[in-house]
Amino acid sequence: VANMSASLFLLTCLLIVLIKFVFKRPVRFPPGPPHIPIAGSLPFLFGIGVERYVSPQIASYGPVTGMYLGTYPSIMINDWKLAKELFMMEEFSGRMSNHTTNWARSTNGVSLGVIWTDGNHWTSQRNFTVKQLKNFGFGKKSLEGRICEEANDIVDHILSLGDEVKVDSSMFALPVLNVLWNMVTGQSFRRDDDGIQELLDLNTFAFSSEIFMLVMFAPWIRHVLPSLSGYNKWLEGVNGTKDLFKVQIQEHEKTLNEDNPRDFIDMYLIEMKKNPEPEFNIDQLVMLGHDLI
Repeated sequence: VANMSASLFLLTCLLIVLIKFVFKRPVRFPPGPPHIPIAGSLPFLFGIGVERYVSPQIASYGPVTGMYLGTYPSIMINDWKLAKELFMMEEFSGRMSNHTTNWARSTNGVSLGVIWTDGNHWTSQRNFTVKQLKNFGFGKKSLEGRICEEANDIVDHILSLGDEVKVDSSMFALPVLNVLWNMVTGQSFRRDDDGIQELLDLNTFAFSSEIFMLVMFAPWIRHVLPSLSGYNKWLEGVNGTKDLFKVQIQEHEKTLNEDNPRDFIDMYLIEMKKNPEPEFNIDQLVMLGHDLI
């Protein structure tokens, strides 16, 4: 009886500690779902993939929601006006930095690209990228013709499917990619290209995975559950995209005409020759290509 009483007492204490942990929040931390060790708020969120973090459930807590992504205390902004105001301030321009951003995506422990970078590095790369994409039609009426071509391709594809048509994200992923890919590389993909379809599936995996977002914020999980967590699959998509872009860069280097740049890659290669800043390099261009698509 004594042993049973002691066990019950310890179990009760453990339960109290766990409950206090689940509902404990930092001072002035916004309201949001509870959390548990390691998994954070994930078990208390509903939806599929990224939808969990932008669902009506999250917005129901107010303009800002406080939650835990793994062990990371995080805040989700649910108000467009507030988000726009905050992201124009330097204090809110920081990005996460861990193994996933500095080693898995990039090289030598330095985060590259424009998605997971910040500071002067992000500013210079982002400004150059936006400027050059605009020069090739991004955000301009001149791009309308290219978009119409891809829209017509979607219509032809749907008509070829017969009476039963399954509409999902994969149907529209390729046309969206082609519009951007044409500005970046001067080329486009065919819908019957199995290689690019597989790569698109791998790169959209992170947005539909049940637990991969947890691995992004708790990279150590990859050592415990590398396949189940989706980490290996995500890494395959990252490396596949980078390899695809490296081939494009090599082909552009062989045919580069500085007096007649054809696309974004040409402009970046020219900038590398003219700009003494070491941050304009091939590794950075490869990661920019990954982030853009």
